[in-house]
Amino acid sequence: MSAVRAVVARYWILPVLLFVWWAVVAVNDFNQIVMPYPQDVFAAIIRDRDAYVTALLPTLGLSLGGLAAGLLAGGTCAVLVWSSRLVAGVLTPMALLLNSVPVVAMIPVLARVLGYGQLTVFVVTAIICFLPAFVFVGARLATPPASLGDVYTVLGANKAVRLRRLLLPHALPGFLVALRVSAPTAVLAVLLGQYLMGAGGLGKMFSSSITYSQNQHAWGVAVVATVVSTTLFFAARAVADRAVARLT
Repeated sequence: MSAVRAVVARYWILPVLLFVWWAVVAVNDFNQIVMPYPQDVFAAIIRDRDAYVTALLPTLGLSLGGLAAGLLAGGTCAVLVWSSRLVAGVLTPMALLLNSVPVVAMIPVLARVLGYGQLTVFVVTAIICFLPAFVFVGARLATPPASLGDVYTVLGANKAVRLRRLLLPHALPGFLVALRVSAPTAVLAVLLGQYLMGAGGLGKMFSSSITYSQNQHAWGVAVVATVVSTTLFFAARAVADRAVARLT
């Protein structure tokens, strides 16, 4: 019973949201073209599960690949900014500029250079995931523990030793925060890129469903993308919690 109470206490919002969805359709008497019932959407997902799985695989692969590339690039650039004021003067404005450009405006520009395919979706996803790692890792590198920093100064540790033994372990929690923040965003970035360019995956499936007024399938894509995005968030949080527990 305690396990059941724990599940209810944590996930009670899910049945509430489904009921609200059902009630909105029922009260407004929407037809299937406007807004389908949740049970019809789930029935469509089960009925056409092979199509959803086929579309999900490239979306998930690009999400994980873009997430890893963006986090690695962001963390590496944060280290480079810490190591050199000259590099900081170049990379920091560029990072802020990339973050200020809307994704919808970024995709057509990159598509003309890289093509209207999965490579562009991958690069866009990596760019979206870049800034959190750049900011959180950079903030940790810039504020090391004062007492330990004094010890390394007294011992005459050079910059490389200070980075390897003090700053990188200190920056790891910031990297893990970036992982938690970026994991669900990566799925949405891939979905948007695939939708705008018709580059396969769930995004293309969503675009085709809207074009042919297959609203059950379109809502099904939204449900699958939400589930995958939420799952990645909880997976990233579990990895981060385990890593922090080992560090402490």
